Amino acid sequence: DELVDDTDIISIKRTADRATLENGITTANIGAIDNQWYLRLADSRSAEGWINVASGSTIVSGDATSGSDVDYWAFYHKIYYLRNVDDSGEDVPTLCAQVLQGSSLAEECYVDGIENIQIELGLDLDGDSTPDIFKSNPSTSEVGDVVVVRLYLLARSPDEINGYSNNKTYYLGTTTIDNPDDGYFRRVYSTTIQIKNARLPNA
Repeated sequence: DELVDDTDIISIKRTADRATLENGITTANIGAIDNQWYLRLADSRSAEGWINVASGSTIVSGDATSGSDVDYWAFYHKIYYLRNVDDSGEDVPTLCAQVLQGSSLAEECYVDGIENIQIELGLDLDGDSTPDIFKSNPSTSEVGDVVVVRLYLLARSPDEINGYSNNKTYYLGTTTIDNPDDGYFRRVYSTTIQIKNARLPNA
């Protein structure tokens, strides 16, 4: 019940940009390797699987042997959302995330005053790798045509401003926020993010 209604939730899953273990050799300066899920690749990367290195444990010796033909890629997962309250329990909308740590999720909060998040997906309908139409809720069959993401944030001041009356209308793509009628200053921020390797031109 602490989630802000009618705002989008962003789930990001990815592997690290370099391997923790490559052909059985641990990469230098990689940091701690325990309490972590990994994408495990073997047999010239033709065999894929998931493996967890528990807290206080190490990579199994058979994999961590030079020439083992085994790679480990650290897996990360964050779910971003808006809460109605900040860490002190005040009624302040706050950008937070559930972060995968080992085999459980832990909450982290980042920015107070983020009041709304909206996402629109740009679909390429003619195969030229550029968006032809934007949708906030594409069908399952349309997801494969997504080539860009438009992200909108509505941010407000931490406190109401004396003598200020906000009767503006804010547009977050196709979502409209009408006349808040309060003393908070607000601003909309937006960016467009390309989905890399979503589709090659003329493929």
